[in-house]
Amino acid sequence: MPKVQTTGKMLVADWMTRAPLTIPLEATLREATAALRERGIRHLPVLSGGKLFGIISDRDIKSAIPPPIAGVPAGDLSRAYERPVFEVMTTKVISIGPGDSVMEAARLMRRHKISCLAVVYNDHLVGILTETDLLDAFLSAGDAP
Repeated sequence: MPKVQTTGKMLVADWMTRAPLTIPLEATLREATAALRERGIRHLPVLSGGKLFGIISDRDIKSAIPPPIAGVPAGDLSRAYERPVFEVMTTKVISIGPGDSVMEAARLMRRHKISCLAVVYNDHLVGILTETDLLDAFLSAGDAP
């Protein structure tokens, strides 16, 4: 990754989560759910052969799993969790570069109504930037002298 020159603007590289937890394309929704819960996160980049193929979120999983209701056999719910993440993930991943500003990141997230961006450099995933990261960045700017 390039050395980032700061020019007074807040950069994605300063606020992103570097080397985020990822999940393979063939993983199941059960595995994705467990990873999200264990780490207390809401988004997992989905990779295959080191290449970014999508992002799966807790919201994607909730939409794909039927709610437990009376009369639904437990096996049906269990089978739903065995589906591969590639059937449910978001494939149109919006990305940004580490040298871009957090203001541009905020604009992208708002325009596309999404809560995270993949941070990509030279076609490689180098991080993830979430709405929480943006809030932290903007709050820190309010504390600056």
